[in-house]
Amino acid sequence: EVYGLGLEEMFDVFPSVDGLIIRIGEAGAVYNAKDWDYYSTLSVKTAQTAQAMLHEFLKVAEKHDKRILFRSWSVGAGEIGSMHTNPQTYSELMSNLESPHLTVSTKYSMGDFFSYFPFNPTLKAGNQKRIIEFQARREFEGFNIFPNYVGPLYQSALLDLRSHNPKIEGIWSWSQRGGPLRAGPLSLYPFHGFWLFTDANVYATARLAWNPETDLNVLTQT
Repeated sequence: EVYGLGLEEMFDVFPSVDGLIIRIGEAGAVYNAKDWDYYSTLSVKTAQTAQAMLHEFLKVAEKHDKRILFRSWSVGAGEIGSMHTNPQTYSELMSNLESPHLTVSTKYSMGDFFSYFPFNPTLKAGNQKRIIEFQARREFEGFNIFPNYVGPLYQSALLDLRSHNPKIEGIWSWSQRGGPLRAGPLSLYPFHGFWLFTDANVYATARLAWNPETDLNVLTQT
């Protein structure tokens, strides 16, 4: 009920807001700061509690014709911590959560944004609308200090995943720094660091999302 009331208030006060992004991974004490008068903790760790939360949010979103974007980046959150990479866990959580107002956002790889991981099998499961997450500023490569052009990899991912799941409707490309502890103006692309490959990755990823069958040689030369 608290979730629903909070979302009702937000849509009433800010009617121009189109929806809400939710994530239950990397939550809790990592956001807490000394001497603040509030704190964060993670309580949604089971399929039952996650479903209760999402049902309340969706009830309000449907009433106001808004969207709920649920990120599946769970990274060990209790019994549903594997929902990001395990199709069975994903299905157990999401099987009775079907709504035109719900979209699930999932990283393309079976884990974090590592090039050597297989494509994420959960993106081939479920009946929900899906968004694929990509990363243009490669975090584990020193935020592109070690250059990596992702055009060929992301084209393969889009062609493979879309061929298995017609519910995929778009992408989300990360072009800043990752993680909750590294936010701030010094991380903003393209104003800090060596961003040439970030620029190339942002362009290529966006064009491939528009048309995954684009000639990669032409796209890269452009």
